[in-house]
Parts: sequence; C-alpha cells; structure tokens
Amino acid sequence: MATHDYSIANQSFPATRSDLNNALTAIKSSNSAATAPTTSLVAGQLFYDTANTTLKVYSGSSFSAVGIDTSAALALTNATAATSSTTGALKVTGGISTQNNLHVGGTTNSTDVINCLKSSGTGLAVTSNATVGGTLAVTTSTTTPSVGLDSTDYISWTNNTKTDFYINGNNKFRMEADGDFHADGDVVAYSTTISDERLKTGISTVSNALEKVSQLNGVEFTRKNNGQRSAGVIAQEVEKVLPQAIREKKLPLQTGEEDTLYKTVEYDALHSLYIEAIKELKDMVEKQAIQIKELQGT
Repeated sequence: MATHDYSIANQSFPATRSDLNNALTAIKSSNSAATAPTTSLVAGQLFYDTANTTLKVYSGSSFSAVGIDTSAALALTNATAATSSTTGALKVTGGISTQNNLHVGGTTNSTDVINCLKSSGTGLAVTSNATVGGTLAVTTSTTTPSVGLDSTDYISWTNNTKTDFYINGNNKFRMEADGDFHADGDVVAYSTTISDERLKTGISTVSNALEKVSQLNGVEFTRKNNGQRSAGVIAQEVEKVLPQAIREKKLPLQTGEEDTLYKTVEYDALHSLYIEAIKELKDMVEKQAIQIKELQGT
C-alpha cells in the first residue's frame, strides 16, 4: 500500500530521494490503501480502495467509484463486427442482464443480428413471450432443426423432406415434400372434389359393376394403431376389381414404420362402381317387372 500527499519538503538528499520514490510509488499504485487520503487532494486524483477493491476518483469534495455516467446514454462508436465469442466492439466475460428492454439491430441484411456460438446446451433461451416481427429462422448443426414451446410441443424439419408436428411428445401430423399429409387421428375438412370433365381424358364407363361389387366385402374391424372399431372394405379386394382406386403410401404415424408401403383406398373412386352397379340392378328389376307382367297375362 502507498499513499502520499505529493508535497516534497526541503530536506537532505537521501531523504528527498526517498520521499520522491514514495510519491512515485503512490502514483503507480493509484494511492492504494484501506482508507482514502485526506491531505493535498486535487480533483481527478485517483485512489484505489484496497478494502473494497474499488478504484475511486476525487471530485473535488469526495471520492467516488469510477464508473459509467448512468444519467446519459452510453455510446460505443467502435464498429467492429463480432464474428466469434472473442471479437467485436464489446466483449463481456460474464453474463449480461437488463431490467428494461434490449433492442438489437443490424445495419445490413447479410449480417446476423444475434448469433449464438455456443457448441452445446441452450444457445438462446427466452423465458417469457417473444414477438418476431419478421421471419423466424432456426438453424442447427443437425439435420432435424426444430422450434416450439418446449421439448414436447414443437415442429421439426428433416432434410427438407418432411415437417413433423409434435403435441405432448407425440407425432400427430406430418407434411411430406411430395405433398402427402399424415394425421394420427381423424381429419375434419370441408371441401369439394375437383371433377370437371375438362380436366379429364380417356373417360369410360365402369363395366360389369354389379359383378365387381359382388367380389367386395363390407367388413368391420379394429384398427391396430389405436384400437378403434371401424368399417369399410379391404384394399386388396378392391385392387382386384378397381385398381384405379388403390394407392400405396407410407403410414409412419399409424404404424411407426418409415419405409413400409401400405395399400390405401380412394373411397370417392368407389362411387363410380356403386353408381353403375345400381344402374345395372335397375335394368334387371325393370326387365323382371316386364317378365312378371307377361307371365301374369296383364
């Protein structure tokens, strides 16, 4: 510790030299001591308070800690861009907290405004509401980036091939790059089927419809994925009489298998079969009615 009043008294040379050395030491150490100097003070004089490890400056009446004037805005004119955790105009080793708004802006569209360089753990955590006025882009080193409320409710993307929606940790919806939509449950939609003749070619009437219907079975069954009872037809039976109504699709949400193809039925396509079968039945009934009249002699 070293303090000095910076007043060199008239004295012998060895004492003067010692006094000068003490003054220089006080300057070098910023008057370091446990208590502030009290004599020969001038405004701007520094004092290092060793009791509180604080650098203070004399205002002309008292010593106060050296710091930033909070009554005015702090402006950093250094325009150095940050490209890593150790570059930029302002580098902070510890954390940063604010009790008011934090506004981060950029000068060019090609520069990242906020770039989280953390290699593991949470890069950017928002514990309250976040409002995004523009596009929210999420990037990651893995092939399945995601964004959401938490670890159970989120949206994930896989190699630009599919988008999965998770609710309560369960994959409930999926959009495929080819346009297919998967849902682990019922889909309620109000729409019409496009059936304009101008959009069709190679039109022909379904033949032998009644015979084909006779090869189908209306069945009741239990779904393996959810245990629900349902009713319908068997795709393999439909394929034998009306293959146009069959499609092969992957059903990952229902089966848990990503690559296995399963046969699906376009039930709208069966309408054409039923219509022609009913018309064939109508013709049969009309012919039978004529035959009955002839037999009755009426």
